[in-house]
Amino acid sequence: MKPEEFRAVVLQAAIQGKLVPQDPNDEPASILLERIREEKQKLVKEGKIKKDKNDSFIFKRDNHYYENLNGKETCIDGEIPFEIPETWSFVRLRRLGIIGGGKTPNTSTDRYWGGHTCWISSKEVKSKNITSTEHHLTDEGAKMMTIFPKGCVVFVVRSGILRRTFPIAIMCVEATVNQDLKVLTPYDMTMTQWIYYSVMSQESHILNSCSKDGTTVESIDPDKLFDLLIPIPAVIEMNVIVQRIEEYMEIIYQQENFIKTTAMFKEQINQIALINAIQGKLTKQHPEEKPVEINCKNPIIRRDNSYYEIIHDVEKSIDDEIPFEIPKNWIWSRFGNVIQLISGRDLDPSQYSNDGIGTPYITGASNIEKDGLIINRWTRKPVTIAKKGDILISCKGTIGKIQLIKENGDMHIARQIMAVRLSEKYIDMEYALIFLESQVQCIKEKSKGTIPGISREDILNHICPIPPIAEQKRIASKMKVLSALTNQLSD
Repeated sequence: MKPEEFRAVVLQAAIQGKLVPQDPNDEPASILLERIREEKQKLVKEGKIKKDKNDSFIFKRDNHYYENLNGKETCIDGEIPFEIPETWSFVRLRRLGIIGGGKTPNTSTDRYWGGHTCWISSKEVKSKNITSTEHHLTDEGAKMMTIFPKGCVVFVVRSGILRRTFPIAIMCVEATVNQDLKVLTPYDMTMTQWIYYSVMSQESHILNSCSKDGTTVESIDPDKLFDLLIPIPAVIEMNVIVQRIEEYMEIIYQQENFIKTTAMFKEQINQIALINAIQGKLTKQHPEEKPVEINCKNPIIRRDNSYYEIIHDVEKSIDDEIPFEIPKNWIWSRFGNVIQLISGRDLDPSQYSNDGIGTPYITGASNIEKDGLIINRWTRKPVTIAKKGDILISCKGTIGKIQLIKENGDMHIARQIMAVRLSEKYIDMEYALIFLESQVQCIKEKSKGTIPGISREDILNHICPIPPIAEQKRIASKMKVLSALTNQLSD
């Protein structure tokens, strides 16, 4: 069983009351929920929160579930996802705490940034506990924000990652959040862990039932999310279940860590092979093969053990740009001399859909996976076209994800993507892919801005070693053999 499958089984058993033995003498969950309602009423009287105009509670009568909303009872059997023990109760997620959100203060205003108040973005919601953040607000920046206490639960409601997973986390520090997150501040902070695991267990349901349609970036509808039904155990049992979940999660973590270590070892082998490939150290050299002759305005020449770029008939030394030595029948060239670079363009939501009709639309890095492209949007009004044989590079946000278009037919690309179209006279498609994969870290280092981005010039001016065409094909063939061998490590 895979770690993610094991985790799903554990969480499902936990929220159905099947992970630990039941004790009918435990204080029922209804008592806990009544205490929460009393705490909520207290906060209303103190003016700390507004009175909920649509307050409700859920109860069971004659083997049916009902929701009392402002005195009106409605049968909700159709919403009940599974049966729970007699001492348990269901409750809407929104009834367990105060819902809040955040924003991003002007990033060009320096006096808002660089202080001590943690500011959480979606990239920090990667593991269970948030203990620190990359960016911090000053006191002035924090004044315009809601500051949430430790123990709150954070939900990502807007991000490309929502195509695959629903990130949530627990705030272990006082913090504020950006506009892509929602925060639940529990009325009873002892329930934080249970809320976290209960929501985590319903990830698939949330992604399938709470997603918004017609948005440029994948989004979760907060109203649907916070209407989620949460099973509440007896208080003592809740603590026992959480402890048992944590024990299982540690086992799963160890299993995942072993898999990750193997994957890291494979990645290290691959990176070494990529670097050796573009340095001429992966294959036996054939010095009799003629160098590639590139017809361009600014060729790079070698003379007296130095490299020069000819610009407007003037030779300029570029030794400081040369990262390593290459075989004598290889040449250096600006990448832009051997490719055509196509920039993407965003479409208005009215111009695309998920109905599978029209031209595939690649919107961002989340569409680019190691094994291929995820196509889930189509447009009848393509503007920027990429085609089979082009290499896509993510250039905004998540930078440096690379994938070859293997599918027949055209594709539209958004502005977060650039397409590399090759001049096969100078560079082999598979060698170009090897070169780009070897340069991911260098490309990332060129990024600028609060939301990292790379420009066309960053790609076009990147210096590239060009072997003879026959050598490029030998390198590609050798890399395929090495890839097949390293893939056996996970078999």
